[in-house]
Amino acid sequence: MKPENFWTLLDSITAINLKNIAVIKKYTKSQIVFQQDEVFTGFYIVKCGKFKVYKLKDNGKEIIINIMSSGNIIAAPLLFCPENVYPAYLEALEPGQLYYISEEAYISFSKNYPNFRDQLLSILSKYIINLKDRVSSLSLDTIEERIISYLRDLGAELNFVPLSISKKQLALLLNTTPETLSRTFRKMEEEERLISMNDTYKLMLLPCE
Repeated sequence: MKPENFWTLLDSITAINLKNIAVIKKYTKSQIVFQQDEVFTGFYIVKCGKFKVYKLKDNGKEIIINIMSSGNIIAAPLLFCPENVYPAYLEALEPGQLYYISEEAYISFSKNYPNFRDQLLSILSKYIINLKDRVSSLSLDTIEERIISYLRDLGAELNFVPLSISKKQLALLLNTTPETLSRTFRKMEEEERLISMNDTYKLMLLPCE
């Protein structure tokens, strides 16, 4: 389940005025937006492009928490937490743009639009549920089930779709190895439960799956 578009969850007047105060920041591929444990200064909404949220273990291994695309909100829960640092890294996977709203701008905006705080808390609750579902999936689902869930979010039950990220990045997102991911893709294709064509994929599942 991928996060809903932040702007569509706001009322139209709030969305228009929030965009007016947001600072648009441009990023190149592989550029770091913020680092883990960097002091929190504000939150972001993806305008365009793809960005990965990830953590680094002590041994340097990367763990991707989520891939964020247009309309996704990033780091906003920190507005309501005593923590004053970003808990993970944010990096551009491709050239993209982010709306940036500083903590000070959020406080000022909330005074002028007092219903925004309640709207934001409601939206963040949806994101927390989404994250909880993802953690549960990584803990309990097989790699095949994780692949199916990912492809469903892309719309692969109805049409041939390209992967939104590289298979190497997808393996990190699904908490597996590139070798296991490729092997599972091949197995699903051999069983005709997945069809590939020109680097696009379509699920061919039974109704109960």
